[in-house]
Formats: sequence, structure tokens, C-alpha cells
Amino acid sequence: RDKIEIPQRFTVLFVGRLIEKKGVGILLEIAKELKDINFIFVGDGPLEQELKLASVKYHNIFAVGRKNPQEIPVYYGSADIGVLPSLYEEGFARVTLETLSCGRPVIVANKGCFPGMINNDVGILVDPTKENIKEKIIFLYKNQGELNRLTRNCRQYALVHFSENNAKHIEDAYF
Repeated sequence: RDKIEIPQRFTVLFVGRLIEKKGVGILLEIAKELKDINFIFVGDGPLEQELKLASVKYHNIFAVGRKNPQEIPVYYGSADIGVLPSLYEEGFARVTLETLSCGRPVIVANKGCFPGMINNDVGILVDPTKENIKEKIIFLYKNQGELNRLTRNCRQYALVHFSENNAKHIEDAYF
């Protein structure tokens, strides 16, 4: 957190296009209410200006813009959880793999690819409403034991489910 100059406290991370259907607006509204929790938004898009304005007004909101792949790991490492509150049926969410690979649990929408990507050993699936997402963020913020349990499982889960070995298994099935 020192490297990216954010306070040492519970931190939520969003990485992706800053568009409404990714649930960015919902997460921003939650951030405005949960002022004791850091919210980092990495990405660019139509909601970037709104996030930057919010980051001036609220001390817990950090709109850092788009980052190249070499810069993003420090943001994953600075977060306690990743949140991907997509409002649509995403086909594949690479950010989920990256978050888990960096040893961070996720709160994700119960839509599209997410139910097939995670289980309750590494994250929480929710109907992507403001109330549901906020409730789960607060739950992990207040329950260090559960946060620690999820965090301990993430890296190994990513290696087992999303490593190069998986690509080899798929390739072998077709050839």
C-alpha cells in the first residue's frame, strides 16, 4: 500500500473497463458509504471522470486510471479482496484469474462465467445488487478469520484450475 500511496486499511479492488454494465456505479455508491474502507478502481472508460471526481471528494476512493500489465500486480497485492459486480453475462473474466493468482479472494456476480470459475473456498458469489455486494464486503471486513481462510486458498486454487497445465489438458483432449 505504501508503493501506491494509499492508507493501511482494508482495501477493495476493481480492475476493468469503467462502464456501467461492469457494476462500477454500484461499487462507487458503496465506496461513498463505507468510508473506512479503501476502494481502488483500475481502468479507463466512460465512468473514469466520475470516479476521479469522487476520489477528490472522498478520501477512501482511488481512481488510478489504466495500468499496463507490469503495473497491476502491486494493486492486487495492496488489496484485501477483488470485487467484480458485473451486471451482465460475462463470457470470461481474466481479472478473476489474476486476482486469485495474486492470492486475493473475490466477490463476484452470480452471472456468466463466474459460477464456473470460483467456489466458496476462494470467493463469494452474489446477485449483483448494491445491498448484496455491500453486505459481503462488510462481512469480509469484519471477519478476519473468514478473509484469512479464503486468502490462504486462492493461490493454490489458481494454480490447480487456471495454470498452463490446464491448457495442456484441453489441448490433449482435442489432439
